Formats: sequence, structure tokens, C-alpha cells
Amino acid sequence: MFNRISALLSFALILDPLLGATGAVAQPSSASSTPIDVAYITSQGAIETWTVDPATGTPTDRGQTLVAPVSFSLVPSADDHFVYIEGTDPTTNTEKLWVYATDSNGVPQATPIQILSLLSGTGNLTIDPNGTLAYAGREYLDKQYNVFSSILLFRINPTTGILSGPTVAAEYDAGGLCSSQLDGGIPQLIGFNATGNRLYDDWDCSFHESGSVDYYALNVNKTTGSLSAGTQIFAWGISTGGGFDSVVFTPTNLIDFKVPNNYQTGVNSVNIYPPSGGTTPIFTCDASMLEACGYGTGMHVDLSGKFVFLETAPDNAQEEKLELAAKQIVTTPYYIPEAITAFSPDDALIYTQNPYNTNPPFFYYIYTFNSATGAVSPGYPQIYTQQTFSTLVPAIRE
Repeated sequence: MFNRISALLSFALILDPLLGATGAVAQPSSASSTPIDVAYITSQGAIETWTVDPATGTPTDRGQTLVAPVSFSLVPSADDHFVYIEGTDPTTNTEKLWVYATDSNGVPQATPIQILSLLSGTGNLTIDPNGTLAYAGREYLDKQYNVFSSILLFRINPTTGILSGPTVAAEYDAGGLCSSQLDGGIPQLIGFNATGNRLYDDWDCSFHESGSVDYYALNVNKTTGSLSAGTQIFAWGISTGGGFDSVVFTPTNLIDFKVPNNYQTGVNSVNIYPPSGGTTPIFTCDASMLEACGYGTGMHVDLSGKFVFLETAPDNAQEEKLELAAKQIVTTPYYIPEAITAFSPDDALIYTQNPYNTNPPFFYYIYTFNSATGAVSPGYPQIYTQQTFSTLVPAIRE
């Protein structure tokens, strides 16, 4: 599968609440009268589905569905009527994509409606907001063992969920869009803007402990699926000092949380850029503006892009409000006493975990969130799992 070379980068794309072959044709799924919040817990070849009340955060266990690969990633369709599973087929040791229809509660059905063989090195499936186009990254070697990469295009029938393709939407020589022949040079797809006419990716242009992570925007032809050449909009450097950046795209801004190195305290910052990126921020929040900006260790941003959650400890995330007109970030009375795992696609729920919960059962705590006011409710409702390693994937079934 497609693996990230550098572990230094963390990012999330938050834009729109929608952000969210051959084989038998699925029967159309009946639309839900009201959108349903769904949380998939994936672990060791299994998917457990929970529905969650967005008003109270109360979860309901809808059961478990076994899938073929032991290690896999799950991507819901735009309306969550289907889920796409990327993994390695244990019987053939080849990479495949399984497509499952879901029921009215978002539960994947036991039998896949399509099994698609993938080219080796393919992964990171990303679906556009309209649910008709999907892209994946691929890395591969030529006979001289040079690393090449491409972005593959799949077409989706939104009624049946069936994929066709892939075709090559972009292809890159060794090094890709990196400025020099460095280790890395592999596109990591991040996601789309709200209308789906722009795809973002980044390139890990690293060499040992130095280099950069470069972000590009590619225009999408929503009819043909073709991609323009990438335009660089942002970059940050990797150095021997051990620092990192967390970059988040929001509907109105690009937000960069910068940690220059791992040996100084109070020097971190939150930098606000326009959506087009650039090298000069609109403003910077450092320790002189807000202590959490300078001393925080991590960042999460809600899907509206109005509220920034800064980690001040492994089990504490302080909520701050972004005030663009005043060019400042101000504190709020809200905080979350766990580690944030995900925001629901409707921005109504925040899923968290206790970083000190090291023995089963493992719990995901659920907070309700008001993206207009920033109000956060206590996270008493819980989703639990017995699996040591699990991932929560939020979705909205429409």
C-alpha cells in the first residue's frame, strides 16, 4: 500500500460537511429521511458500526462486519451508502479494493458488491464532494529501481457505488514535484475544496533529516476528471532540530501550527494564511498573543475553521477562537480533557480518546459541539472496543 515516508507531517482537510472494475452491480440504497452520524471503528480485519445522536452524543452499536484484509483503510462514499476498503488480499498477497453497500444505519453488508485489483503501490483513496470522482496515489519502481509516482483517477457510479478505471490523471518522474532528486517525492492526497474543483496534495521532499514538505493545488475538471499541473501554495522545512508543522485547510484559511524544534519551549506559533497560501501569514499567534499558541504541542481545527483546539498536554486541548477581522486568536472557556481523534463531517460531534487508557476495553468519548458558538458538552457518552489498535472513521449517511 501507499506509505508515507516521513512521520513528521500531520494535517487535516476541513472544508465542507460533504467532506466527507468489474463486479456485481449494487441495488440503489434507500435515502435516509434525516442524515445520520456514523462512526466506524476499524481494527484487525473488522468493522464495527455505531450511529450517534448529534444532539446528545449518545452512541448505538449497530454490529460488526468482517472484511477480508487484516490491515486496511476505510473510506466512506460521499453519502455513506457505500464504503471502500483498501488492503492486501491475504490469499494472493495483492492489493485490492473492496466495495460494500451499507444499510440505513451505515452498516457495511457482509458480501462485497465489487472487488477491484489495484496496481501495486496504490493507496490513499480520496473521493470528491460530489461522489463521482476518486483519486489515489501510486508509487512504483522502474527496471533501474528509480522511484516514480502518479495520481490515478477512478469514476464512481453514485447510485451503484461501482468504480471504473483507473486511468492516469497525473504522472511524475523520479522526485516528482520536489525541487531536487531527494528521497521521497511521493504525492499524498489531502482532499478537495468545498466545490470539488480543486484537489490538494503534498510532497515529502526529504533527504535524511532535512528537506521540505511542499503543498500543491491541482484544478479538477469535474466533467472529465483531468487534473491541471500542480501550483505550489505552501511549504515548510524539515531540519535536524526535530521540529514539525501541522497544516490545515479550512473554508476561509490555511492554518499552520509551527514547532521550530524539539529543544526550546514557548517558541511555537499558529500562523494564519489566505486559502491560496503563500509565504507571508495574515497574522501570527505566538506566546505574546496567547500562551497556548507558544507552548502548545499540537493543533486541531473544527470543520468551520472558526475554532482552534491547542494541545497543552496529552490529555488537554484548549479551545481558542479565530477572530480574523481583529487578526487575533482568543481563548474560550471550553477545553477537552482527552486527545482529539476526529470531528464528525457535520461538525456536530468531537471524538476523543484518553491517552492513558492502555488496557482493554478502549473508549472513544463523544462531545457535542456547536460550531456557531464553540460550546462543547461533557464527553460522557462512549464508544468502546476491545481491540488494542483501532481507528475511528466518521461519516454522515444521507
